[in-house]
Amino acid sequence: SNLGRILSDVKHEVQLLLPGSEVYLFGSAARGRYTALSDIDILIISDIDDLEQIDKIKASLKRKYLSYPLEFHIVNKPTYDKWYKRFISEEELIKI
Repeated sequence: SNLGRILSDVKHEVQLLLPGSEVYLFGSAARGRYTALSDIDILIISDIDDLEQIDKIKASLKRKYLSYPLEFHIVNKPTYDKWYKRFISEEELIKI
């Protein structure tokens, strides 16, 4: 599918920018309730914790995928464990 192609491209791009990070799909797209108006939520778990660097990477990803409704969430493992785990169930995380 088109989404599958985009996601595999995103994963490749993220691996270049943040080697060793894990990339997941979550939200409505992961639940299969994706419509043309849905944002596609991408969670990137990395060991980066420099906020300025994170913003730069997010901006770079946004620019590259301007024509797609992708929403990037870049967090480190402790932040994921502390916050995201409360809102995202494991079944809802699809590893890309």
